[in-house]
Amino acid sequence: MRVVIELAEITLGLNLTLDADPLIPDLRAAAISQFELLTGAWWNERTAVEIVMRYPLRRIYLPLQNTTAIVVEQREDAADAWVALVAEDDYEFLQASGQNSASVLELDVAPRFLRLTLTGGYSSSTVPADIKRALLLEIGFQLRRWQGGRIIADSDSRDGVTTDYLQQVSPGALALTASTSHPVFSDTAKRRRVFLA
Repeated sequence: MRVVIELAEITLGLNLTLDADPLIPDLRAAAISQFELLTGAWWNERTAVEIVMRYPLRRIYLPLQNTTAIVVEQREDAADAWVALVAEDDYEFLQASGQNSASVLELDVAPRFLRLTLTGGYSSSTVPADIKRALLLEIGFQLRRWQGGRIIADSDSRDGVTTDYLQQVSPGALALTASTSHPVFSDTAKRRRVFLA
């Protein structure tokens, strides 16, 4: 899977070396995950993502941005083989019409089970510049909050003295929260929020 921001872009943009900061891959994964959570959409490039639904609605909003390929299949019973639906006869695929919209699948049939296989998303060469910049700033911001196996979870300032509260984090288990994000990252996520209507 290709990602919306490459490690080389991060190390160059933040003037770091990957050897000096092995946390960068975890921070990249956490920042992308948090961005997708805040916007309600998948931005990272994905190939052949399967979504299976039982008794789907006639109108389905797709979570993958920049969807480039879709395969739609149905079956009536769990033991049956999947049967491909025909575009324009059985369904209509409507590409997202703007920055804050999702692609839509409108069904002309009512299957009991539906399987969608999606391909799309963005790579580092196709992602919108504001998203890449927000991710880079967020990774740098979170890197500055990192202190030897722990991350600053909260800060408290009283009488000119700041106390940082640290949280232990296992490698690969880093998760970010919206309350401790870079302002540009938060603003970009708000601007890029996908509305399902």
